[in-house]
Amino acid sequence: MGTVAYQLLDNGAGNTNLDAMPLDFVQLKERHTGEYLAEMVRCVVEKFGLKNRICGIVSDNASNNETMISELERLDWKRFKGEAQWIRCFAHIFNLIVKAILRPFTRKKSQAGAPEFDDSDEEEDKHEHIVRFNEEKQNCDWDNDEDKHTEHDGNDDPELAVNNDLTLYNLEDLEQEDSDNYTSDSCRQTPTKFHFRHIAMRLRKSPNSKAKFIEICEEAQCKKPHTIECDVPTRWNSTYLQLSSIVQCEEAIVLWQRDKQFGIACNYHVQQEDFDLAADLVRLLRPFYEITLQLSTKASARIADVVVMIDQITSNLASVIAKQDSERDHPQALRNNCNGSPSVFQGQIL
Repeated sequence: MGTVAYQLLDNGAGNTNLDAMPLDFVQLKERHTGEYLAEMVRCVVEKFGLKNRICGIVSDNASNNETMISELERLDWKRFKGEAQWIRCFAHIFNLIVKAILRPFTRKKSQAGAPEFDDSDEEEDKHEHIVRFNEEKQNCDWDNDEDKHTEHDGNDDPELAVNNDLTLYNLEDLEQEDSDNYTSDSCRQTPTKFHFRHIAMRLRKSPNSKAKFIEICEEAQCKKPHTIECDVPTRWNSTYLQLSSIVQCEEAIVLWQRDKQFGIACNYHVQQEDFDLAADLVRLLRPFYEITLQLSTKASARIADVVVMIDQITSNLASVIAKQDSERDHPQALRNNCNGSPSVFQGQIL
């Protein structure tokens, strides 16, 4: 567990600068319960004699962090009064909204109920995330067993707490869909994102397939880079980057996947409705991508900016739902998914 201290420092010219200083790193040896996290935070705070200087705590929105805040409130620190001074990570809230939108288009757990990522893959991905934290264009490491590489079911996502306003029922109990090229049901039966992930894995693990793909991209005059980005659960914006690369290299993918030597099996072929979905999602996720980059810029994010960002995203989702998007009239399946997303704002911010 990493602890960072944020403080306002006088720069000597009558102004103050926000300073961030890594305080301590603690290896967590027990289950990450809220009570255990609170105890670890208490140890760090008392170690550095800061218990009377804590004015607020910033963390993501996981339910165990909510419990942690409640436990810390009982310590009766001089300046920290509990939930009112708990600042939830806004970029993480954005990530939850994107997960809600993408949930019907991701693959479920196997019928046997086995986890979709094994332990070795999870550890490998964590290491990848630490080493390449700021490298948006790097590839990811995956286990050789392709069948296990599927997205976590939203119901089992610990980041989407049980008491959140947004539930799977909200997504399924929506208006009847029109006759679209893709629908929520069809995407659940044939998860589009899983096909995209399979392509990314194939290109990463086979140099010959990669070389053939680049050759086809050059012949088709696709924009660079000639690759399909990996979608990593622990890296924000990686889904958007993968979908963008799919749209960018669409013509080459159609030709490459049919190659008997370097392509992929027919059951993984990407169809036109998959490309249509990718294009729709790219347009929908672009504002999330841009705002997340802004939030990630050092010393640029401020709580005052959050209201403007909320208005921007809410307006964007509302235009999709109301068929007022100037670029495209999104199919009903995607509008249905957007319909429940604003409740994440209500559940996590208001």
